Amino acid sequence: MKNTRYYFLVLSFAILECGATSWMQEIACAQTNSALQTGNTVAVETNSAVLVELPSGIREETYALKPGNNEIPLAQLSGPSCLIERVAFEGEGIMPFFSVQGQVDWTDPETIVRSVVKAGATDKEKAFALYRFALGRFANLSMHNQVDITRFIHSLGYGFCSTQAMVFQCLLDIAGIQWRAPDIPGHATTEVYFDNAWHNLDPYVRCYFLKKDGDTIASCADVKADPELLLRHVDADGRFPRVMIPPKKVGSAFWFNYKGPGAKRNIPWTKETFCLRRGEKITFLQERKGYWCHAISEPPDYANGLLEAKLVADDKDWRSQFEQVENITTQRLSSGIAILAPEDPHKNASLIYQCISPFLLATGEVVLHTSAESSTSTVSIEIQSPATGQAWRRVPLSYEKNEVRADLKPFLSCQSVPAGDPTPGKTMVFNYRLRIGLDARDQTGKNPAGICAATMRHVFQYFPSIIPDCVHPADVLLVKGCKGTGAMRLTLREQAGLRVSKEQPFENEEVQLTALVHNRGTRLAHNVVVRFYDGDPDRGGIGICDDVVLGEIAPGKSAEAKSIWQAWLRPEYPGHGWSAGYFRGFGNYAALVTSDSPDFPPSTALSPPRTYKDTWLYARITSADVDTRLLNSQTRFRVLVQQRPSLVITPDYVVVAVEQESAGAPVISARATVRYIPQSNLFMYQQHNCLRNISVSFILVQCEGNREIAQQKQNIAEIFPSEHATVAARFEGARLTKGKYMLRVVVNPNENILSRSRLTAEKEFIY
Repeated sequence: MKNTRYYFLVLSFAILECGATSWMQEIACAQTNSALQTGNTVAVETNSAVLVELPSGIREETYALKPGNNEIPLAQLSGPSCLIERVAFEGEGIMPFFSVQGQVDWTDPETIVRSVVKAGATDKEKAFALYRFALGRFANLSMHNQVDITRFIHSLGYGFCSTQAMVFQCLLDIAGIQWRAPDIPGHATTEVYFDNAWHNLDPYVRCYFLKKDGDTIASCADVKADPELLLRHVDADGRFPRVMIPPKKVGSAFWFNYKGPGAKRNIPWTKETFCLRRGEKITFLQERKGYWCHAISEPPDYANGLLEAKLVADDKDWRSQFEQVENITTQRLSSGIAILAPEDPHKNASLIYQCISPFLLATGEVVLHTSAESSTSTVSIEIQSPATGQAWRRVPLSYEKNEVRADLKPFLSCQSVPAGDPTPGKTMVFNYRLRIGLDARDQTGKNPAGICAATMRHVFQYFPSIIPDCVHPADVLLVKGCKGTGAMRLTLREQAGLRVSKEQPFENEEVQLTALVHNRGTRLAHNVVVRFYDGDPDRGGIGICDDVVLGEIAPGKSAEAKSIWQAWLRPEYPGHGWSAGYFRGFGNYAALVTSDSPDFPPSTALSPPRTYKDTWLYARITSADVDTRLLNSQTRFRVLVQQRPSLVITPDYVVVAVEQESAGAPVISARATVRYIPQSNLFMYQQHNCLRNISVSFILVQCEGNREIAQQKQNIAEIFPSEHATVAARFEGARLTKGKYMLRVVVNPNENILSRSRLTAEKEFIY
């Protein structure tokens, strides 16, 4: 399984050191820095420096795209694996959505279903494939104004119960699975029809409830008719006493108040047909930090990209780039420069540009380029967007030499929307219209008002899952549905300078770090010091261990510096969003987030914790006689620390039956249900955590004297987060006397992985 979406090996030059710059400048800095280096750095030896480095390969490839579907093989890449770091598309009619063969295609919900659901699967298998997909990819974090499902999965990847349910229901619809929306005040969930019955699957609550047979998934009506089903699950699931809503409130507000099937909702989603227009370019940056759209809560995982458009007066087809042109023509100045200027000097003139983005816009800027001969004093810019209530608003301008600049952030970011504004969709800005006004003459009446070119740059927020996980030499990239010709520029980074023994370790698991140090000089390198850090050493990163000293490295040779890091886990807060008042209605949530927490945020910035640790591990050469100004004196690797999984078995889910006697001895049949309870409350992605080959022992014990009579071992092939597995045993030929007996069921998985598990359950019976 390829699961390296979270890990990026990036040299130190890729760290944004742009100083106190604007959002647009910082993102542009990252884009510019991407082209600083290709391949391994070849240093020039100096008299004072020993030339050692942490090598890493960077490769940039440009591929021509043609109309239709494009298959791009990457077999020419060397090394065991490369990671996609940056992707740029340009060209009229190019569709900037791509996938890797064998991975999920995120173009739209229809392609997701085709990727996730296997051909010939039963309705139950289809439902669970989509349920697992929702658990593994989407986070439960706050709520937001509902948007089109396609845009939701492209930009957000998180939502409250209603949006989680709508995404799940949309996927079920496409897969042809019957579903219905239960009428439950205060909650949105889904019931799915398979095996001739309705079953409640809730990606938001991240669980389902079992009927008393320990195997059949209950419906909401089943739980309402028998509240014990809910209480049995709460008893087994250690999360519920600590989640947002305590069990009693869950019972009274949710399933106990079930009113029957609700009306089936009309779920909006589009088949993505976004294509680049003339002069547009889109770039996906895989840096997992950046600027979010301030849609109530900061997502636990997001990235940024750039959508740029350049409009040039010298382009003979410049009119096609604007939605509307009023009283504008091309004029030539005495210098020969072409400008767009009013055709009739006595009438108003304007250009209307419409920005259409498939992703959520966080910020942006407009730069109008003028010539020394044209006037800027009579240029105006207005914007119309959801954040302005669809009214035209004047944008403040700043003037530099031959440039007019306008900051669009106040009209795009959700931060600009007044608190409590109920306007649907007002905080979700995907599109806007820009009106550039030109007066005929400036105040002197001599110089024409005009522009040579206009550049629109936007930073958008996107959900990183839509970018393929990892690129191996045998992989083939698919770019589909292009209507024109263009190019794709791909920046790949080979993992070489720093290796980890496990890329997604569990908490408290020991991980070996190995840094490869190479001597590119002509002199023998002595006592090269390598230091490992958890986090950026220039921004408070913690040293992992004592310095590692490499005694000698001969010219042209390499040596390995090794260290052990114990993966650790603590709640992490995005640091924005949820107000303290929002939590007041959620009872005992304070049991999970308290002021005693070491990183407890201010009450004005409460955010749900992330129950995983997403961090960078660094290796740095710190020797005094090494020129650390070299670009490759530092390298880093991104890891995801997961909570240790927890299996639970309780007596409620153990069934014992004494059947007919065989050859004078009774036949004892037993069945036990093991539940995989992720210790993550509501907010963690359930991904890559499937447990396999779990051993379960059934032990028959006579209560008097606690004497073991017989034992059988069974095996659970696999079990997924929030799901259950049923195992059975059958004892024949055991000589029993009348009396009290006990069946003890023991789950014996690897104790180095499991945590806080209830691994033993006992059930007494009379023979």
